[in-house]
Amino acid sequence: MLRKEFNYGDKNNGKKWVSYFDILGFRRECQTNNPSDIFSNYIKKCLEELTKRIEKQMPGGSKIESTFFSDSFIIYTSYPLDEPDDRVSFGAIEQASRLFVEILIQEQIPFRGAMSCDEFYADKTQGVFFGKALVEAYELAESCDWLGFVLCPSAICRMKDEGCPIDEYDGYRDLYKQYDIPMRKKVNASPKSGMACLLSVSLPTNRQNKLLHSLEEMKARAKKPEHKAKYDNTLNFLATFNVIPSS
Repeated sequence: MLRKEFNYGDKNNGKKWVSYFDILGFRRECQTNNPSDIFSNYIKKCLEELTKRIEKQMPGGSKIESTFFSDSFIIYTSYPLDEPDDRVSFGAIEQASRLFVEILIQEQIPFRGAMSCDEFYADKTQGVFFGKALVEAYELAESCDWLGFVLCPSAICRMKDEGCPIDEYDGYRDLYKQYDIPMRKKVNASPKSGMACLLSVSLPTNRQNKLLHSLEEMKARAKKPEHKAKYDNTLNFLATFNVIPSS
């Protein structure tokens, strides 16, 4: 039955952590493959992994949720940040987001994403999601010319305000590095300095090798130079910080 009335709820709004992700090349997949293959090879795998990441955070008392549309996936904290311990909220969504990207790249599903911290209205019952946090995370993720996960300025500022700056705080300073992130030519942007996740650095050696092997295999299958460049940009970033040997 169609919903005839939509209502605004103050309790749905507030400053929250929000991670946005999208699958690279999904438009091309929709144009060339049948729906059952797209569902099996992409949507099903992504949703199962997303659910697994969310469930793993629940025992710690954190409350993070997710939603998706087509090739866009969102993880967000389900309450305003002035209620819980902000470090707990960040730790939960950071780990879920980082592993979501890392594991899907291992499965050779090319992903990129970004995390922000700002106003976000989330009403899962009515299916309504909007706000500054989503806009910022979307714009940064979509501008990046690589596979990766980055922190938006609002997320970096929030961590600093909480007394645990991302580049100094134990547990995170080895996972995120300041870097001139390569930006897509279509958005007419020069490299943007930001905090980017060192994909695979936290994984066991066998999983780390699988992720790097996946990047190389996906690059080999890419047909256009601009598509191969995304993988080169990712590999160059990892090599800069000795996650992989430089070529």
